[in-house]
Amino acid sequence: MAAVTNDFIIRLATPADAVAIALESMAEIEHGFEWHWEPSRISEAIGDRETNVIVAVDGAAMLGFGIMEYRHEFAHLVLFAVREDARRRGIGSALLAWLEKVATEAGIANFRVEARLSNTVARAFYRRHGYVEIEVVAGMYQGQEDGVSLGKGTASQEPELEGIDELKRMYGEEYPSAVMSLGSRLPLKTERRFSRFYYSDERRLGAHVSRFQDGSATMTYAELRTQWAKWSEHDKHDFVRACNGLCGQSDYPDMVRFVMKQGDPELWSGMALQAAGFLDPQEAFDLLVHALDRVDSHTANITQAIAATRHPKAEQVLRLHLDELWAAPDLWEDDRFNNWTAFDAICCISHLLELGLAPEELEDKARQLSRHVCAGTRDSCGTFLSKYYGWIPKPDLGALGLSS
Repeated sequence: MAAVTNDFIIRLATPADAVAIALESMAEIEHGFEWHWEPSRISEAIGDRETNVIVAVDGAAMLGFGIMEYRHEFAHLVLFAVREDARRRGIGSALLAWLEKVATEAGIANFRVEARLSNTVARAFYRRHGYVEIEVVAGMYQGQEDGVSLGKGTASQEPELEGIDELKRMYGEEYPSAVMSLGSRLPLKTERRFSRFYYSDERRLGAHVSRFQDGSATMTYAELRTQWAKWSEHDKHDFVRACNGLCGQSDYPDMVRFVMKQGDPELWSGMALQAAGFLDPQEAFDLLVHALDRVDSHTANITQAIAATRHPKAEQVLRLHLDELWAAPDLWEDDRFNNWTAFDAICCISHLLELGLAPEELEDKARQLSRHVCAGTRDSCGTFLSKYYGWIPKPDLGALGLSS
C-alpha cells in the first residue's frame, strides 16, 4: 500500500530500506546514546506481522520513516523521524496519519509515543496532532536523559497524577529521601513548596524533582490566579521550575500563558520552552518576542523557544537579536566562567541553523566566537556549534569534570 502526497510517496518499508532507516535513527533519534536500532533490528521490525514500518520517499531518497507496533489495546509509535533537510513539508504529519489510520481500521483507538523532555519541537508536534503528555520519566533514555510519555485516544484523555509507587519506579526505592540519576545516588538537600532538590557532593551532580509528580503539591489555574500575588519571588521561581509536573492537566496551557503575561524576565526564561510546546504557535511567538524585547541578558532559552515555534518570522527576529548581541560592548570580555553575552550569541546562531539557515552565512561569527578569550565561551561554542562546523573542537568533558 502506498500513498502519494504532494511531492513524496509513503509506502511500506522493504529490507532494502533498513540501513537508511537505521542510520537516520542514529543521527536524529539516538544521537548521544548507544545505537540500538541497527539495520538488523530494523529488518526484524519490517518482517514482524504486528509492526508497520513505513517510509516517505522522493524518488530514491528516503525523507522520513515511522515504526508502529500494534498491541491489543493500543498502538505504540516506537521510532519516528523526518530527515532534517526535508522538514516543514508535511511529511511527519502524513506519516503519522498513515500509521494511525491503519491502526484505527484494525480497531485500535489508543496510541502511545515517547519523546525526550528537552525536545520541545517533537512534543509540540505530537500535541498538535491530539496527543497529551501523561508522565515525565526520569532517565527514560538509557538512564541519561529524561523523557515524556504521550498518549492519544480515550485512555489518554484523563491522565492521572503520578502516585508514590510510580515515582519510586522512576527515581528508586529511596524516593523521596534520595533519587538515582545517571547511576548515582543523590540525597535530598532541600524541600521547597513545589519541588525537591537532590545533590551529591561526591559526584557534583544535582537534580530537581517536581512535587506535582507525586501529588505532594497540587495546583490548578484557578488557584494560580488567586494565589500568585501572595507568593514570594522564591515561590514563583520554584513553581516555574516544577510546573512541568502539571503538563498533563487540561488547564496547564492557561498556567503557562498566565506566567508569560504576569511574570518577570527570569520567569519568562524559565517558562519559554513550555510556551512553545503548549500554546498555539502564533500566541507563543507573540509572547516570546514580547519577552525577548524586555530581557537584557540570558536570552538563550527565549531564542530557543522562538525557534521552536517555527513561526514564519522567527528567523527575522533571531537575526535582529544576533545583531544586537554582536554590537554589545561586553561581547568579547573575559570571564572566569562564561561570557553570557557571547553564550547568548552562540545559542542564537545554533537556533538559526536549526531553522535551516545555511551554516556558511554565520561561519565568520562562529569562527570569531570559537577564538574567544574566555575558555568557557570556547567550550560553549564547541558544545553548540561543532555539529555544524567540523573545525570547531568539542569540549573535553572529562577535563572539565563533567563526564558521567
